[in-house]
Amino acid sequence: MGLMKKTLAVLLLLAAALSATSEARAQASLSDANRDFPRWEVRGGVGWFSLFDFVGALGTGFGSIDFGTNDDNGITTRREGWNALLNPNLDLYYNLTPRFSVGVSATVGHISSKLVYVTGGSGVRKSSSFTYPSLLVGLKWLYARLEDNLWSIYGTAGVGASLMFVKNVDTAGEVNNTTQFSPMVNFYPLGVSFGTSRGLFAEVGFGARGVINMGGFFSF
Repeated sequence: MGLMKKTLAVLLLLAAALSATSEARAQASLSDANRDFPRWEVRGGVGWFSLFDFVGALGTGFGSIDFGTNDDNGITTRREGWNALLNPNLDLYYNLTPRFSVGVSATVGHISSKLVYVTGGSGVRKSSSFTYPSLLVGLKWLYARLEDNLWSIYGTAGVGASLMFVKNVDTAGEVNNTTQFSPMVNFYPLGVSFGTSRGLFAEVGFGARGVINMGGFFSF
């Protein structure tokens, strides 16, 4: 009976020692991670169908849909033009901790279309184009890391402004250029990236980038 008590006491001491050692190693690992994680991250991507793309598409027409427009003079026109709806973007983040980063995001969008004569004339009757660079400041946060940190699940949000350059050419060939200032937001609550110091990412949400944004990143 005394031997069993001594054995149990030794096992408890060993368990306590192993627990203390594991906790110390975990704290040291966390300290090293906090000290050695990359401080800067550069991200470049292409987004599809931003908020302004939607507004611009309503004004200029989606793609090359034929509306068969008729006016009072019997002139028939067809809307043509390529609405890219693709928004290249570049982000620079500073990692405050392994989980939280602050940074800036720049995006450029463009959409255009034209009305061409079907009957009653030839060539282009009128055209419209929108170009809108956006600059935002924001926050990036990490939900979790998986598979030895190869996969990361994160979210981003930002606020800023867009400068919209609008160009309209009317039926008389006169060009009308206007500039509009508008607030802009980014909110991408779900993003997934693959890689550690460099890799690929995809995110969904809404804002200047688009409803879907994909690209690559590298950290240093």
